[in-house]
Amino acid sequence: FDAVCAGLGFSALSPEERAYARDQILRLLRPGGWLLLADETAPAGRAGMLAYRILRAPVAALAYLLAQQTTRPVQGLEESLGRAGLEVHSVRFRAYRTFVEIAA
Repeated sequence: FDAVCAGLGFSALSPEERAYARDQILRLLRPGGWLLLADETAPAGRAGMLAYRILRAPVAALAYLLAQQTTRPVQGLEESLGRAGLEVHSVRFRAYRTFVEIAA
């Protein structure tokens, strides 16, 4: 593929499933192709993490009630992609570092 887009998918996966998805993306992406990834992440620092958990709790509870599962914010995704062989071109954080956009 010339490009792979992943939006809010990695946060629904376990760490093992994320590694598998990443490896499959690498397998399917042609040399020079692009990965565009956007997902939720947890802010750094104790205060940021506490605020994030308080604000996220109602949304997580609703997601669990509706889908019987919840998401896990991804952390270190850009490092994981780099270690796997992708060249990370840009990383942008949004919404107080609770959302990440990666182009690799």
